[in-house]
Amino acid sequence: MAWPTDPKSLQVIDRIVEILNDVIGGGPAYFYSPGGVIKGFAHYSTITKFPYYMVAFEGASDRPIPCGDNQYHQTLAVSVKGWVDLEQGESVSKLLRCVRDIQRAINEDTKSGAGATSLGVIACQCDIDTVEADSGFLAIEGRGFGYFDQRVVVVIEGDWGEL
Repeated sequence: MAWPTDPKSLQVIDRIVEILNDVIGGGPAYFYSPGGVIKGFAHYSTITKFPYYMVAFEGASDRPIPCGDNQYHQTLAVSVKGWVDLEQGESVSKLLRCVRDIQRAINEDTKSGAGATSLGVIACQCDIDTVEADSGFLAIEGRGFGYFDQRVVVVIEGDWGEL
C-alpha cells in the first residue's frame, strides 16, 4: 500500500525547511549559509554552527472556512526561530541579516510558483508576519549569541483530507 500524501500544513513546513537549507545555503543573494536547519526546536547548548534555524508549527485557525464545493481555506502560523552567534562582539547585525535572508527566501519561493512543491503552489497566500528578538539580552548575559522568532502566516486550500 502506498504512503498517503502529507497534509498541506506539513508540506508547507517541509518546504520552508527545504528553502532555508537549499536556497539560502546555496545562494549568492544571501548573507549567511545556515549552520543547520531542523523541523522542531534545539537548545542553544547543542548547537555548534551558526546561524541555526528551527521551523515549527504554531497552530491553525480555529476552523477551516468553506470556500467552494467541498473546499476549505485554513490559516496556519509557522515560526522560524533562529540562534545567531556574535559578529564583532554583537548579535544584532547578524540577527537582522538572517531575518532578511529568511524573509527574502520565503518571498521569492512564494512568488516563483516554480515546481509543484513551491510555496506559491502549495499555499494560496504566504505572508511574512511579525519578528521578535531577544534584543541582545543573551549576548550581554555572556551567552555569546542572539535569538529571533520570525512568524509566517500561510493560507492553504483543500478538502478535509488535504489540509
